[in-house]
Amino acid sequence: MTDFQSIQTALRELPKTDRLQAALADRSCEQLRRAVLALSTNKDSVGEGDLAGLVRQVLRRGTLLGDDEYLLTVPSSPPWPNENLWRESRVEVAASDYQSFRLRASKAWAADWLADSESFSPFEATLREEYRRKGWPTSPHLPLDTALEHGLGLPFKGYQGPGQRLAIRSAFFLKPGGTLVVNLPTGTGKSLVAWAPALLSAPRELTVMITPTIALAIDQERQLRENYPHVPGGLPDEMAWHSGLSDGARKAIRQRLRDNTQRILITSPESFVGSLSRVLYKTAESGLLKYFVVDEAHLVAQWGNDFRPEFQAMSGLRRELIKRCPSGRAFRTLLLSATLTQESFDVLETLFSDGQFDSVNAVALRPEPEYWQSASATKAERDRKVTELVRVAPRPFLLYVTTKRDADSWHQKIRALGIKRSGCVHGGTSNEERECVIDRWRAGDIDCVVATSAFGLGMDKSDVRTVIHACIPESIDRYYQEVGRAGRDGCASVSILLPCEDADKATAKSISQDRIISLEKGRERWDDLLKAGNFLTEKQIWRVNLNTRPTHIHQDSDANVAWNLRTLVLLNRAGIIRLESEEPPDTQRIDGESDNEFEARRQKATDEYFATAYLTILNDGHLNEEVWETIVQPERSRMYAASRESFDRMNHLLEGNREIGELLRDTYTVRTANGGPRPEHCCSGCPSCRASGMETSHRFSHPEPDLVECIEHGDVAALQSLFCIQAPVAFVSITNYDSERERVKLCLGIICQLVGRGVDEIALPVAWQKKREWKSIHDSSPRRLVVGSCLSSYDPRKNDLRLPRATFLFDTPTPVIPRDLINMERPFHIILAPEDAVDSATGRKFFSTRPNIRDYELVQRLGQ
Repeated sequence: MTDFQSIQTALRELPKTDRLQAALADRSCEQLRRAVLALSTNKDSVGEGDLAGLVRQVLRRGTLLGDDEYLLTVPSSPPWPNENLWRESRVEVAASDYQSFRLRASKAWAADWLADSESFSPFEATLREEYRRKGWPTSPHLPLDTALEHGLGLPFKGYQGPGQRLAIRSAFFLKPGGTLVVNLPTGTGKSLVAWAPALLSAPRELTVMITPTIALAIDQERQLRENYPHVPGGLPDEMAWHSGLSDGARKAIRQRLRDNTQRILITSPESFVGSLSRVLYKTAESGLLKYFVVDEAHLVAQWGNDFRPEFQAMSGLRRELIKRCPSGRAFRTLLLSATLTQESFDVLETLFSDGQFDSVNAVALRPEPEYWQSASATKAERDRKVTELVRVAPRPFLLYVTTKRDADSWHQKIRALGIKRSGCVHGGTSNEERECVIDRWRAGDIDCVVATSAFGLGMDKSDVRTVIHACIPESIDRYYQEVGRAGRDGCASVSILLPCEDADKATAKSISQDRIISLEKGRERWDDLLKAGNFLTEKQIWRVNLNTRPTHIHQDSDANVAWNLRTLVLLNRAGIIRLESEEPPDTQRIDGESDNEFEARRQKATDEYFATAYLTILNDGHLNEEVWETIVQPERSRMYAASRESFDRMNHLLEGNREIGELLRDTYTVRTANGGPRPEHCCSGCPSCRASGMETSHRFSHPEPDLVECIEHGDVAALQSLFCIQAPVAFVSITNYDSERERVKLCLGIICQLVGRGVDEIALPVAWQKKREWKSIHDSSPRRLVVGSCLSSYDPRKNDLRLPRATFLFDTPTPVIPRDLINMERPFHIILAPEDAVDSATGRKFFSTRPNIRDYELVQRLGQ
């Protein structure tokens, strides 16, 4: 019996629920089963609008999957929908009796207000759950390195593309103090880039991850526990630090940080620069701060420019923490994103490139969404369209708006439509309510969330089917990120944009541009900050009070502090100042001081610290009008132009005269010092495509990323000394032993020794990789990763890391040594082959014409 037959039978037998107890594999049938089961125990938990939407989805999906006469029989009495509601939900009542309706959905949904929906049905591919990645060029199989497969015990066997592979390897080999920007498509394993090196580091070393939202911090912790159950040394009880933690959990994290047993700390920019900074100074000074990671790093530019300047201010604390690290033990910085624009990349380079800076760019556009839009002259007209959509849209769906007021208003309207399996999240939502909505959304207990832009950011929910915008997003970047929260399982999704230009455009433009401070006001604030600040002669830095008010402001406020921070961020980006950091106060009790007196004094010192910024002035003309005009204004203009450009692209999208795939390619092309690939064209359907008859493209490619150079590898001089040569290539002839087993054992012993001496890449036969010694080879590496290569997959054109390498050429009984292998670009390369190996250029025995050492000589030297 199929799932569609099972739900058919179960509904027919209501009010009996015996057949509703077992879970169903088909997601649409399962959502309906759970809703009906919940209704049987709590009639207030499910509304008639929920039932109508879920039943329509199952009916239409069952019809599309091959049963043209697929019907469901449901009760006709409340709380089930009446005939009018079924009609509004585009469900036909085929027959009825005194207690039930027989229902079908034989027609695709279309609307006269949605252009081309009669010819190209918006929901059909989504309801079929058409897998959009099925026909793509697939990445060649890229086996995991042993550290990940065996060290972490990951259940999958391969990297998800050359971009992910290069990013993970680069994270392990990144130079101390270096920064790596990782720009990979959503769903290709960005988080693993951070967690693999963090979880394979020594248990006393700490990785700090900055996330933009509480929801994402909690989600990252959940994924760590679910996806990495075999971490050597285990994970701490709590990893996410956020405002919803109990006092006991906070104390436990602080104690583990002091004891160097926390391993992973996930927190916000505000907590990083504030309440946690003191203990992180101690960790850095001990040399045990291993990685500093920023997830969704594009928000450093987007949010750091305006309402959360701490995103950019944290670069000063990072710089000061690096200074506190022992020599040669500075932590590495990883900046992760799937949607970097050129502006975002440039901001990251400005803020985090004081050490060596590099990037892995392998971004690809999403093939899952189909794009639809319909403009409205009035808000009432748009309201009617949204009301129609929420009746028929494939579940689960997101309804995005711009303001908190709109979010609350739409949530009330949706509940009034009988859609009780819904939630609402915006900036004013309490932590408890937010977590409740997220938990229910992830568990499948609700089918709709009304939200402002932050909801869903980085959240691991793969089966969202529809995204509706009842607003104009202020940038194409925000729009694309929100659209990308559907279809993460690779199945088709649908985006419907419903702008009301009179109501929305001014709001969107205001959000995109109004938080960049004007030159006149910025200079006034800077002057006031310095007058109220003081210069710390011993440390040669300025200390300024962020509560400083311009003359026209008469009381303290969070908004005033934010504008002061924005002024400093602008000057930092212009190179006029450099934001610094200082260790928080360590308030000690005075003899005879009461508990209340001590707590009041400690709180005052803490408040003063959080209201203080430290900086170095880099330009002596920082107060001159000419300097502001010639240096600060151009940077302000760049920020304004980048914001305006993204808003203009949103306007192009609204006008429908440019194909969305091309707009998105322009938006996400990032040019770096090493080049930077342009994303492959991809569009599964948009107004421009449909109007012009252009063929849609579901293509997805795994672009080959550019070379990463900011890496630390083994000591080449020591390896050259081992072979008594100055050349970059050494040759070792291996005796033709009578026993193959004896030769393999010898070579595996040599591999372990070479890895311990700084050889970071090993190429060897596939058969050898099944040996126990190879599976644990990463334990011999000081970097906890050995790059493994197969001889059969050798490609000299690939942008591999340039690491000291050893190649064991035993793929055939008498192998041929190719010249391009000899000329391979590596800092040092050891080629080991049987003594009768052949030179590809001459056809003669290779070792008869090349200086080499024998295997027993190498073993002897390694043992010394």
